[in-house]
Amino acid sequence: MKLRYKIEQEDLIAFNRYHVDHSPALVRTKRFYMWGIPTALIISSVLLANFFDPLTTLFIGGISAIFFAISFNKTWYKACDKQVIKLYGEGL
Repeated sequence: MKLRYKIEQEDLIAFNRYHVDHSPALVRTKRFYMWGIPTALIISSVLLANFFDPLTTLFIGGISAIFFAISFNKTWYKACDKQVIKLYGEGL
């Protein structure tokens, strides 16, 4: 019995998403960006609140951190998918 198959772009994207979700190194990297950057935004806004208007500074820092945390997951996967599409386009 012989099987014929061809690796399609969707197969590579699905494999890459599985790898991104289960690779310990990528999970650590994603977790660092997911929590580290919003935390840095909040800490920097607290420190800047001493020099500028506290309410405005904390509001902008908090909104920026929330926006980043919400949009990060979608952006992360979109960037990973884009890399796979670029790889597939170069010829595998």
